[in-house]
Amino acid sequence: LGTDITSESDSLVTTGINQTRLHGEVLVDGKVFQNGETQIQTPSWIWHDSVAYVFPGSPKELKLEAVEKSGRLNRIFGLGPDSLYRQEVFSVWYEHGIKPMNESYAYAVLPGVSPETAKTYSQNPLVNIMSNTSKVQAVDHKNLKITGIVFYEAGGFQAHDNLWLEVN
Repeated sequence: LGTDITSESDSLVTTGINQTRLHGEVLVDGKVFQNGETQIQTPSWIWHDSVAYVFPGSPKELKLEAVEKSGRLNRIFGLGPDSLYRQEVFSVWYEHGIKPMNESYAYAVLPGVSPETAKTYSQNPLVNIMSNTSKVQAVDHKNLKITGIVFYEAGGFQAHDNLWLEVN
């Protein structure tokens, strides 16, 4: 979860979800993504290399890329020869824009799953987002009956019908 993303900068503000070596195909809602870069409108799920990324709600700007990248590790780390390295890279991120005001996001990562599991989970997520505000972020796992809550200021939160939590 992320919330209250605000900036006065003239630079683009993004939230990286993952960037890794491209290994096999990329699926977006079950359809094979042709390598390149694209803006995806409201995907339910993305799958790559046995990892699913599930997006509850509607992401405002979600970018997906599967392209060759190149760079010199010497320039980055200051070590080793000044060789140019090339790799196919998978990247997915939220783009909040320039000077975003009170933007938010939510996603779940499911490692070690099949595309079928990703689809099933996206249709019936086990994690329920209870709150994603600048005061409280909370999620609840239906099967495990575990609730996670983060308070950013003093206050209370109705976690369940019979559970009110308050922090000072």
